[in-house]
Formats: sequence, C-alpha cells, structure tokens
Amino acid sequence: MKKTIPLLIMAGLLTACSVKGSLNLDGNGTGTMDMSFTLAPFFGDFFFDLVDEDMLLADTNKGLDENRGITSHSVVKEKYRYSGKIAFDDFEKMVALENGEEQTIFVIDKRGSETTLRITFTRENWEQMSVLVPIFSDPTVSMLGPSGSIGLTEEEYREMVIYPFEGYASSLEEAEKALDGSTLVFTVTVPGSIVSQVGGEISGRTVTYRVPIIRMLMLDKPLSYSVTYK
Repeated sequence: MKKTIPLLIMAGLLTACSVKGSLNLDGNGTGTMDMSFTLAPFFGDFFFDLVDEDMLLADTNKGLDENRGITSHSVVKEKYRYSGKIAFDDFEKMVALENGEEQTIFVIDKRGSETTLRITFTRENWEQMSVLVPIFSDPTVSMLGPSGSIGLTEEEYREMVIYPFEGYASSLEEAEKALDGSTLVFTVTVPGSIVSQVGGEISGRTVTYRVPIIRMLMLDKPLSYSVTYK
C-alpha cells in the first residue's frame, strides 16, 4: 500500500472549476504546500452523491498523518470549497512511494550547483496517483480520468465526461462551459535564482504554471514542467 500525499490537491481535479496550489521549497528540503479547490455547485452535488464527504476528508487526514515527510497539516472545508496547508521537513520523503517503487511525478535532480525539479503527468503515472489518492480508485470517478479517454477523440471524450452531469447542471452546455473554464494554477517558489523553466512563467524566484483541466483529464499527451535553480 502506498502513501496518500498531497499531489497538487489532485483529489479535486475531476470536479473542480478552480484548482490552485503553491509549493514553497527551502534550501534544506523543508517547505510548505498550500492548496485550494472550488467546485461549481452542480459538480459538488454530483461528486458527493458518489462519495461520502466525511469519509473522504477522514481518509485525506489519515493519509497526511501517516506521511513521514509531513510535519503538520490542516484541511478546511467550506461549501463547495476546500483548502489546506501542509508543512514538510523533507520534500523527497514526502513524495516517495512505499516498497521502493519509483515515483515519477515529482523528480529532483541535483547537478553541481544546480537543482532541477521536474513535474510530469502521464497516463502511466496517473494510475500511480490512483493509489496515492484513494478516490481515484472509484470506478465511476476513474472513468472521468485518463483511463476513460483511451481510444477516444477529444470530442468523444468531452461528450462522455459531461454526460453524468445531466440533471445536476441546468444544461449540458453549462457543464461543458464549466469544463472549458476549469484550470489548474500552480506555483513553485524555489530557494535560489531560477536558471530556466519549462511550461510556466517566471516572476522572481517563483514559476507559475497554468494547465487546462481537460488536458489533465485526457492526458493524451504527457504534461511536463520543470524549474532549474541555483
């Protein structure tokens, strides 16, 4: 059994209209991660007809408690909005998998005076995340993710992913518009000068990445991001 870890608040990606996260790294491996996701009301009503909300929160807190890299955490629940903050004393320990299995989502590479953080999402490691975030193992929810998009065109996939919201949204057009407007915004702040980055925008020691949720859900092409600093 692998550890549950806070992968960019991934538990919210399938249902969120707004997903925000920030990773703040210190030079000694410590740091914090803040995250929030806001659901459109019909997304929230649909999602919590599928799952037990209290059990989901309990499982999330249990997983965070069991993660040896996390020193403290808090999760705040509001109507259709969830936010949390995590402090860790060793980033690589926090994201490591049990049983020695290779973790391929967050990879840190140190060469001389430069350090590179690579963040990669693929259909292959999405299955890895399904174990890390238990809700992804739910058959209904998992069909909305990359495994459900295999062999489909984007148009076919979009029709499939919005169909379950019939009866929750005022129309399927509303659901489709919400899907189109859903974006993951994630920032990484590093403990040094940024040398280069891939996929984002630099401001000082921070890189901001913006990813359309539809791309995360389909993953028909790998999504790769990185920041190198010294």
